[in-house]
Amino acid sequence: MTTLPPAFAALRRHLEGAGNSRAIPRRALLLAAAFFFLPFIAPAAPTAAGAPAAIGSARPAEVITEIFIDPPKITVDSPGGQFRVLVTGKTAAGWLIDLTHAAEFRSQDAALFQVSARGELQSLRDGRGTLEVRAAGQTTRAVV
Repeated sequence: MTTLPPAFAALRRHLEGAGNSRAIPRRALLLAAAFFFLPFIAPAAPTAAGAPAAIGSARPAEVITEIFIDPPKITVDSPGGQFRVLVTGKTAAGWLIDLTHAAEFRSQDAALFQVSARGELQSLRDGRGTLEVRAAGQTTRAVV
């Protein structure tokens, strides 16, 4: 008879000492331990690029049908003020996916504000302008 690893042996003693007079089969202990520890030791499934899949990331077969800018209307209080926008895509199945990292941002009024590749706006002067965002083959605009 082989001996159990210390963690399993401790679990068996604990369960048997809790008023359970029947001996717990070794196979049941190993299965319970495997289901408990598996999420902690299994690696994340790699994506096509080789990086772990992010929560909320789209699978290659999913098509983005619409994109949104959050917030849809941006108010920057003063010249020099900064603001960051998020871009969300909606799939045909209804899932919402963060597309901020893949979006292209463009200020349609460069004299009013600048926008970085990460979606960070910086106001240059007072006024009203438009931010254009492209992602996943879709284009949308927000009032700044």
